[in-house]
Amino acid sequence: MWKWPRGSSVQPSLKVLFLSDPHIQCSFSAYEPWLFRWDADRYLRQAYSRAIRQMNPDAVVILGDLFAEGFKASSVEWADYLKCKDELLHMSEDILLIVVPGDNDIGGEGMDGMSEEVNRRYIAEFGPLNALIVLRNIAFVKVNTPSFINPAPQGVVEATARLEAELFLRDAARNLTGRPLTPGPVVVLSHVPLAHLATPAGARELIVDTVQPSYLFSGHTHRPMVHCHHSNEGGCTLQEITLPTSSYRMGEAHAGLGAAVIGTWSCPFC
Repeated sequence: MWKWPRGSSVQPSLKVLFLSDPHIQCSFSAYEPWLFRWDADRYLRQAYSRAIRQMNPDAVVILGDLFAEGFKASSVEWADYLKCKDELLHMSEDILLIVVPGDNDIGGEGMDGMSEEVNRRYIAEFGPLNALIVLRNIAFVKVNTPSFINPAPQGVVEATARLEAELFLRDAARNLTGRPLTPGPVVVLSHVPLAHLATPAGARELIVDTVQPSYLFSGHTHRPMVHCHHSNEGGCTLQEITLPTSSYRMGEAHAGLGAAVIGTWSCPFC
């Protein structure tokens, strides 16, 4: 049952629908029987379409692992993935779509290294792996955190991706500092929770202390969690909200979508 606050207390505001780890299957993307894959995608399509109708969001954020095996897909399988995505997650053109890269989309976990070809086709479809997106005075900072999963980068492409993410975070912090005197909230969008990064200290410092966001949304673990990060000066400075998987196929007791009404003034979620 969806219930939304009404009245001037949430105005002006931005309604955001979150999906994490949907793991779209399609026809080429798994070794399971086609009926299992079809039913998992059908469940996702129905849950998403109901949420869209009820919420009428201003933006849809996919927190990574959009596809089950995107980084392994051939060119034919990748085209099939994109077709399935358009069929399952249909939305009107006035809704902003932000897609965060996940390790199942571009690689980056364990021996699943990144490649230039996979990154290039992903960027061609979903935009830069790292991006600063401002909508109604709310700054969304999309970060390629799969590049921080391994203790040491697996190859040149992954090492380059990690360096690019670090440079982007520093540049984003400078750009955010130069915003108007009454800026809206800063929201970091990450596939991997900070605690699950192989280099948590460095990544945490860049995100928590340098960017200084109001909130952070993540996925990857398939389980919901709320974690409070503390700054070097102490005190809770960042609340990280980890969303559950939106696919029942992941075998978790709870699967679902997330929703937020974010105030466009300096106090988010007031």
